[in-house]
Amino acid sequence: MRQVEIFSRGIIEMSNARVWQHQVVCVADARLPDCPIVFANQRFFDLTQYTREEILGRNCRFLQGPDTDRDDVTEIREAIKAGRPVSSCILNYKKDGTLFWNHLHIEPVCSAFSHQLDSKSP
Repeated sequence: MRQVEIFSRGIIEMSNARVWQHQVVCVADARLPDCPIVFANQRFFDLTQYTREEILGRNCRFLQGPDTDRDDVTEIREAIKAGRPVSSCILNYKKDGTLFWNHLHIEPVCSAFSHQLDSKSP
């Protein structure tokens, strides 16, 4: 079984856990070109108004808009590229154009073999 499939199953189990039921969870694979979303929970779809089919395989930048601070985006991109955790509040947009503040906490995820799974590409 591929690492991404194993990883995705673990994320699904984690997101279904009671502690995560009220959290918005989105997982992107920074090892792949353009860092596509590989998993999001129902809370993510409810918040953003996008469907699973509309977001899987896309980079999260589709949530950005004209008022999104480019400096914040650069800080996040550089942290991902360096493989370090980052937290930021960024202005994002729902599918209908409504603004929302997105408090992001991005953390590199490592496999059981202790190598980083998600920090090679911005």
